[in-house]
Amino acid sequence: MTTKKTRDAIEVFRRYLKLHNHNITETRDRIVEEIFLMDHHFEVADLWKRLHESTQISSSTVYRTLDLLVAAGLVRVVDLGEAHAHYEHIFGRQDHDHFVCTGCSQVIEFPAIAITNEIEKLAAEKEFEIISRNMQIYGYCRNCTAKNK
Repeated sequence: MTTKKTRDAIEVFRRYLKLHNHNITETRDRIVEEIFLMDHHFEVADLWKRLHESTQISSSTVYRTLDLLVAAGLVRVVDLGEAHAHYEHIFGRQDHDHFVCTGCSQVIEFPAIAITNEIEKLAAEKEFEIISRNMQIYGYCRNCTAKNK
């Protein structure tokens, strides 16, 4: 089921592709749809598996499309302390950052309004133009802290 947010994301992505002389394809639309169906952080392998069940999309197409979605500002790469990247869609979502538990790998999102305001103030003072920002804070969740005591 395609939501309004998903349709809007596809439209924004199509405008980005057109502006940068990339092809607009049904395959790319399908990848965006699948990403916006997920409400969690995902790995390329997870996305490809979900797509491959219903289509014959290659993993290289998924990787290339993800790179374009990141460049378009619809998806961001999230480093969760593992050897491979994770992704999340950010279009239409509240700005947030992550607490990452190094014990159980749980990811806890938290709103970043105050942090973002402070960073933007500092950037303005330093005459620095921010293109993107992504913060993960590593530690232990409540359960892992209790287990370690």
